[in-house]
Amino acid sequence: MTEHNKTRSKFLNSKEIAQLAGVSRSTVSRVINNHPNVSESKREKVLKIIEKYGYIPNSAARILTGKRSNTLGLFFVIDSSITDYFKEDVHADFMLASIAEAAAKEGFFTLVNIIHDLKLPSNIKIIKDMFYQRRIDGGIFIGCSNNEKVIEDLIDEGLTIGVLDYDVGDNGNLPNFVVANFSEKLGESAVDYLVSLGHKKILGVHGDLQRFSGMQRYNSYMRAMRKYDLEIRSEWLLFSKFERLKSKQIMLEFLNNSDELPSAIFCANDTIAYGVIDALKSKGILIPDNISIIGIDDSSFSAYINPPLTTFRVDFQKILSTLTQKVIALINNNLQERKGVVLEFNGQLVVRNSCIRVN
Repeated sequence: MTEHNKTRSKFLNSKEIAQLAGVSRSTVSRVINNHPNVSESKREKVLKIIEKYGYIPNSAARILTGKRSNTLGLFFVIDSSITDYFKEDVHADFMLASIAEAAAKEGFFTLVNIIHDLKLPSNIKIIKDMFYQRRIDGGIFIGCSNNEKVIEDLIDEGLTIGVLDYDVGDNGNLPNFVVANFSEKLGESAVDYLVSLGHKKILGVHGDLQRFSGMQRYNSYMRAMRKYDLEIRSEWLLFSKFERLKSKQIMLEFLNNSDELPSAIFCANDTIAYGVIDALKSKGILIPDNISIIGIDDSSFSAYINPPLTTFRVDFQKILSTLTQKVIALINNNLQERKGVVLEFNGQLVVRNSCIRVN
């Protein structure tokens, strides 16, 4: 790491700027606040240090004194062309509220940011500036793909980061990183249940493979299919983006071009299952009489759709609350006490009316 990055990762405050520039702390404050009562030579020294080390001044007193903001940044990434995303994804509002509530219980505010493109340079700058300006003490990311450069950069710079659904890779032991993931067995458990009902012809509608849970559940489904020596047809491997409309579209395309139907469909989450159900109903295919369907998540609508969806309940409130608490714990502890955390949460089968036994 360069000298520039080492210094920036420490978050220069006014005292450190003063030491580097050879001036008093009050002089730094006057320069930052554009006070006229500063000699040009001292102003120039301070500004050179600010420019050299990437310090971005903020007029708030806590920034100048090095105090914390007691604020979490929540970065909700929406990689979708859907205009009304929060109507489409029934979990989105719940996720935001769960994190904000958990943070409030710890005495932290939550600054919510909706990010539509995490690779856009202007968005990356906005995110990083929030950390560099100390407007936030740590950040939680939801909905991002694996190996996002901005997340990797922030982790490398020693910033406190929490992520829901992310491949830990080589970062598992870093003291400033918390990850909450779902059990890798959920897809396999869903197929186990379908096989226990006598199903052998099982189609899979999978999520975004750029997301850790998408690849995880796909691999888990494939593992179960091989375990039972079931036929894996390439045309029975469908891929959505954890979106209802997209799932409906790809299911309709399959139905329009297929000569044979499966007896059951595994859906990588409940939102996908809703779209699949929409498509099947539009073609007059009965659930579960003609095709059984199983999902993962147990979203709030799953008990009320027709038919009520059999799924695996994932306790999102517990997951997000724990993630938030662990991130804040890292922020509150001294560096010597900090320890990275990797969390994994399982799911519980909820049997409703979308699956039946077959001969």
